[in-house]
Amino acid sequence: MADKTQSVSIVYQGKALDDHKMDILSFAKSLQGLGEAIYSANEIVNGGRDIEVNVDAELIAGSFGFDIEVVQHLANAKDVVQILGLSAIPLAVGGATVLEVLKKLNGRKIDIVEKANGSDKVKLKVDGEEIVCSEDVEKIVNAPEIRKAVDAFVRQPLLQDGIDNFVVKKSRTSKKEILKIHKDEAEEFKSPKVLFETKEEVDEFETTVTFVSAHTDKKSGWRVEFGGEKRNVRMEDNEFIKLVTGPDAPKIFGELFAVKMKKIVKDSGGQVDEKLSIIKVGRHFAAKDRKIKPDAD
Repeated sequence: MADKTQSVSIVYQGKALDDHKMDILSFAKSLQGLGEAIYSANEIVNGGRDIEVNVDAELIAGSFGFDIEVVQHLANAKDVVQILGLSAIPLAVGGATVLEVLKKLNGRKIDIVEKANGSDKVKLKVDGEEIVCSEDVEKIVNAPEIRKAVDAFVRQPLLQDGIDNFVVKKSRTSKKEILKIHKDEAEEFKSPKVLFETKEEVDEFETTVTFVSAHTDKKSGWRVEFGGEKRNVRMEDNEFIKLVTGPDAPKIFGELFAVKMKKIVKDSGGQVDEKLSIIKVGRHFAAKDRKIKPDAD
């Protein structure tokens, strides 16, 4: 498969750059940050560094800028330039790029990352707000090296006097801007000191359980035998609670029931918490319905 090659122009605009001069340390940090963002994003979504980022620093009139050429050698590689938000080609309808998500985050850490089972969309929750993006974008946004790299090539140059805009164009001759970030927006791309988050995955499935104990006066505190071990569960089936507290309550302890269960797994910076709840209780398997092996003598 042929290499995938694309080029974009990165331009810093402002009065301080009219003579095409930029502080060498600022330029080095911004260029390094851009390279690290592209290489790191490629590692995250494509699993390797089989990529080249080349720079053409020929002067762009009225500014300080350079062209970058990104060559992806990996067959069927995901387009990291597009995912980052530096490409003229937008992501799929409704898909936010890395830079778009970072702008919405406005330098804040993410409180919860919620992923529903079977969906390729992720909800980022921060200060009561929700931001929807793809799994790839979420992984990149939550990488500390990415946040620091974006800070280096977007925010840091804009903090300098006389540099007003960070611009991305398809080419140096193009008048159309793919992206433009003004000095007033620089702080929105600040890398937070802590990237603590809680990742939440929700899975619903059907299984069988044996009831061990119950609190018929509340939903919490129920215990079942499930997957070869005794587990605490939350009972969300109100009809079943009414049934077992009624005058004709069936025997449930030690009995096998088909249930629809929900599992919520939360990963808070490596500390994993798993909670189970029963959404609906179905068929009661009486002894005659089960295949019971006699005890060995």
